[in-house]
Amino acid sequence: MDNFSFLKIFFRILDKLMLQKTIDLGFANLSFSEYDSSVFWNLALTSQLLNEQQIGLIEDEFKKVERIPTIYFEENNGNSSLEEILVKHSYKKVFEDSWMFYQNSKVDQKGFELVKKVKNQEDLEIFLNIFSCHFQFIFCK
Repeated sequence: MDNFSFLKIFFRILDKLMLQKTIDLGFANLSFSEYDSSVFWNLALTSQLLNEQQIGLIEDEFKKVERIPTIYFEENNGNSSLEEILVKHSYKKVFEDSWMFYQNSKVDQKGFELVKKVKNQEDLEIFLNIFSCHFQFIFCK
C-alpha cells in the first residue's frame, strides 16, 4: 500500500466521525464537516498535479458548502510543483503534517505500554487537543 492509499483509507475511517460529506471527483477526494468549518476538517485530498479546471471544480464544491478551499497532498517528487501551482492560484501554505510510514521494516514497539486509555472528560480533552494539533492541512485559499 502506498502512502496516498493509506491516507484515503484514513479519511474513510473519519467519515461520519468528523466528516459528514464526501465527494470523489476522480482527481481528488473532498471531505466536509457539517459541524466544524475549519480547514482541518474540510479538505480536498489529491495525489496528482491539478490543472486550472480541476482547481476550479474543487473551489466550486467548497463554495457550495461555505468552506475555505483546502488542498491536502503528500509532497513527493511526483507532485512537487503542485505547491507552485497552488501559490499561483492564491493559495498559501498554512500547516504541514508529519506522518511516519514504515515500509518493509519492523516498528519499534518500545513505549507502546505508555499508550493511555481515555477514562474521563479531562483525558478526552487532552486527547482531542493533541489529535487536533497533529492533523493539520497544507494549502488554503
